[in-house]
Amino acid sequence: ESLAPFLDPPPAGTFAESYNVDESWVLPAVTELGGRPEVSGEGTIVYVFDELTVSGLASEASLVLADPALAAVRTLDAAELARLAQERAIPTQGADAGALRDALRSWAGEQLGGGGGGSLFPGGYLEERTAPFSNAEGGQLFAAGGGGP
Repeated sequence: ESLAPFLDPPPAGTFAESYNVDESWVLPAVTELGGRPEVSGEGTIVYVFDELTVSGLASEASLVLADPALAAVRTLDAAELARLAQERAIPTQGADAGALRDALRSWAGEQLGGGGGGSLFPGGYLEERTAPFSNAEGGQLFAAGGGGP
């Protein structure tokens, strides 16, 4: 339903036909965007986009917010990661690159007050906020609507 305005769905059928939902027209767009369909226990189709998971986003964002020098942590080698960890008083003895990245992410979460790296999204998900369309007063909106060319 949300994607229909952007894609070319088949025409709506009768009530009996609509009971068996055919969403095959969505699949090409979902896969092109890196998603995959999953069916819940109740039979609801959910489209999952692994690259957009909140935990990965929170972890990377925590790094940059806590210390902008950690922005490239994904691409650094073990020696550079060890240097960054030592500068932040993070124990590095015997740690490989993966463990050092995890330690730096954990440190970043603690710096932001979360204690574990997920502090940007406390509920584990992003929550939509309502934003005003205009900051104009009611009279200004009325005048703008009635002004014309």
